[in-house]
Amino acid sequence: MTDLNRDIILSHLESTEEFIIDFNDGWVWLEHSTKGNAKRHFEKAGFVEGIDFEVFIQNDKNPKGSKGGRPSETIMMTVDCFKMWAMMTSTAKGNEVRRWYIQIEKELRQLKAKPKSQLEILQEAVNQLVEQEQRLKALEQEQEVQRLEIEANCAELDRFRNGHGYWYTIVAWCNLQGLTGYSLSEFNLLGRQASALCKKRNIKPEKVKDSRFGTVNSYPDSVLKDIDFNLS
Repeated sequence: MTDLNRDIILSHLESTEEFIIDFNDGWVWLEHSTKGNAKRHFEKAGFVEGIDFEVFIQNDKNPKGSKGGRPSETIMMTVDCFKMWAMMTSTAKGNEVRRWYIQIEKELRQLKAKPKSQLEILQEAVNQLVEQEQRLKALEQEQEVQRLEIEANCAELDRFRNGHGYWYTIVAWCNLQGLTGYSLSEFNLLGRQASALCKKRNIKPEKVKDSRFGTVNSYPDSVLKDIDFNLS
């Protein structure tokens, strides 16, 4: 068994596993005279199975020619359980082991509380800026879709007032039909479908003004009714 050292203690304290310390190592580290004496002392200490330790039973493979296998028992302790057992152990090594854990725990806390370096502070600031930029882009896209919807509705209202019939931009048609959730790229894809169908039917799409793109196409409702708005 490996002698208890700083690296082992650090691995125990930094582990995400709850029951990390093997009893078979622990009784040796605490310098009990025998495993049997150590186990009797452990059982009298009042530790609770499932909270302080867990017991795992495994049936060993039968030796060749034998009639039965002997189950092996493994006891795994939490760090707090092992520290408490070390304090209760009458051996000279017990208190020494406990002090090791307490000292290294203290060093870990101090290390984690150490002021951040200039590089770490700058990296955190960069990460925050990247997150803010991503949120801003998402908000701008959402606002752009809303703006296009408003412009399309206004343009279609002007068309209707001027007696040009029931022609709609893609965005205006989606609003009219209650079709939501499209991105700008998906609106463009729907527009290409409508333009292709207009070409097939020898219909020329009409242009309406758009503050961002200059102009966008509008299409008769007879065309828009026949394109596939299900892009999934």
